[in-house]
Amino acid sequence: MPQPTMTPQDFRRIQEELGLDDAQMAEMLGFESAQNMKRLKADVDKPHHRKIMPYTARLLQAYLDGYRPADWPAGASPAQPAARSAEDVAALARRLDEIEEFLKATRNR
Repeated sequence: MPQPTMTPQDFRRIQEELGLDDAQMAEMLGFESAQNMKRLKADVDKPHHRKIMPYTARLLQAYLDGYRPADWPAGASPAQPAARSAEDVAALARRLDEIEEFLKATRNR
């Protein structure tokens, strides 16, 4: 399966579409600090730029597709209607919950 890629411009656009501020975005992606969001949104030629990892890009795409975990921030954009079966959505939700737990555990080491 090809690995998703994302540019800093894509990241900024998605964050705006989701209606999340830096602190909310950091929390939804499992980062410890909102400072990480500034690094991910920095242009690639900046010394503090950080590459957007494929698993982060996949999680953001799921959020764009309408997935919302139980702890989604109030006031952020609501889930988008998805053209998927209920079984697909349930499987996706379980997998994304697993990914979020993995990311939180990995970042807290």
